[in-house]
Amino acid sequence: MISRIYVLESLDENEWRTGKDLFDKIISKYNRLYHKEEERIIVKYSQFKSMDDFSNILNKIKTEVDEHEELILHIEAHGSKNNLFFNSDSANYSSWKSIFNELSKINKKTRNNLHVAMVTCYGRHIHVDNIDMRETSPYRTMISPSVEIYPKEIYDDYAVFYDETVKAKNIVLGERKLREINPNSNFFYQDTKAAAGVLIDIRYDSLCMSFNNDYHQLKSLFESIYSINLDELEVGTDFSKKKDYVKEKFIRRFCFEEQVENSPNVVP
Repeated sequence: MISRIYVLESLDENEWRTGKDLFDKIISKYNRLYHKEEERIIVKYSQFKSMDDFSNILNKIKTEVDEHEELILHIEAHGSKNNLFFNSDSANYSSWKSIFNELSKINKKTRNNLHVAMVTCYGRHIHVDNIDMRETSPYRTMISPSVEIYPKEIYDDYAVFYDETVKAKNIVLGERKLREINPNSNFFYQDTKAAAGVLIDIRYDSLCMSFNNDYHQLKSLFESIYSINLDELEVGTDFSKKKDYVKEKFIRRFCFEEQVENSPNVVP
């Protein structure tokens, strides 16, 4: 259940600050409309003009959220296939890799409960080359475009999305409503857990074939690329029949599910 929404924006003062309008006219408005005061989502708006600003805001958010708390970070700025630009200044930017690393810190704190709305042109490129299967999930879900986007479509699509998301406190229902109202939206939803599982499905069988299903080579390989321990398997195990097992081990680590199960704050 979504308990916090942070809107972070870095646009020039002469541009339509769609993030501010969405915050004032949609997110805050529907939060008051749909929920009693004690049940409302915590919503905050911030502007940032540099990577230092951005990092400082995220560090503050990290201190505010609790472990396992579910939140949305809505980030509005200009973007290219390689960088995010601050305050609409083409000379003031940071790589997607740097942004990616900053977001990962919050997802670690919340144990894979960070949802990101990357509202920039080419926002999907933040994870095209940056997800490392040896690390942990950088965010639980991402809604982002892979093409150029424009202010009106940002406002129109996210007005629909946040109406439902705020009402239900559920990002999945918000995305479904957006897809129902505008099936041609440029903003696509991706669940990192599902995407990681697909990546394993794509590579696993071919790796088994490439190494002639050799137990020792595959055990070493899978432990290395997925950062998992497979010592509990018997020597000589047929890895071609263990894809589901390896995938589950990886996903439990990647998505912090082992930590969640062991947390004293989670009721069995």
